[in-house]
Amino acid sequence: MVKLRLHQLLSKSGIFKTKKEILETIKSGKIKVGNEIIIDIDFRVNPKKKNVYYEDKVIKPKKKCYFLFYKPKRYNCQKNEKKNIYNLIEKWDLDEETKKSLFSIGRLDVDSSGLLIITNDGVLSNEILSPKSEIKKTYSVLIDRDIKKEDLEKLRKGVVIDLEDKKYKTKPCTVEIKNSKEILVTITEGKKRQIRRMFGALNYKVKELKRIFIGNLKLNDLNPKEYKEVTKDYIYENISK
Repeated sequence: MVKLRLHQLLSKSGIFKTKKEILETIKSGKIKVGNEIIIDIDFRVNPKKKNVYYEDKVIKPKKKCYFLFYKPKRYNCQKNEKKNIYNLIEKWDLDEETKKSLFSIGRLDVDSSGLLIITNDGVLSNEILSPKSEIKKTYSVLIDRDIKKEDLEKLRKGVVIDLEDKKYKTKPCTVEIKNSKEILVTITEGKKRQIRRMFGALNYKVKELKRIFIGNLKLNDLNPKEYKEVTKDYIYENISK
């Protein structure tokens, strides 16, 4: 096992709720590596060769877990929000430390629903979220009025959206019309609220937005709030190009 930074090991343990709590714990001298108190958050350690202690208990990284989760509307993906997906994860049939170690790969905004990957594998998260990965994500979009054919072509070629304090032209994407107000859009990037902004740039209002695919991973027969455990190999097999 390669050496981990101390704060990374503590994050993977599932004991602490936030990074702030981890940093405060280290700086206050409550972590030992062997018999030595360590206050350097970037101190590197191989937990297979040296024990790391918190309150005299050995800390070890949690076993990696992988879940497909149907995020319902009205739930936030951020832990610091009152009504968030972690309130739902708390009810999963897992031990407490495992539940605390989980996070979502990417986010869906509070008014959107659909597929999320939930894991405690930071390497997988970095690979999926990397702009170089270009993993396809498909959304079902319900808009407020019939879409024009010329606007479908504009979406396919890329539209200019407002992104923070600058203009950004989206990459070409795949657009399939289910009916005049329901569109399937597949993108290979993930700018903040991108789908809503793409339709907003063409003066449409998105009434419903649901992510139905990440690569070839799909919601299948999951209902809102439901989850399904899968393997790491299954994830990789279904997100590879």
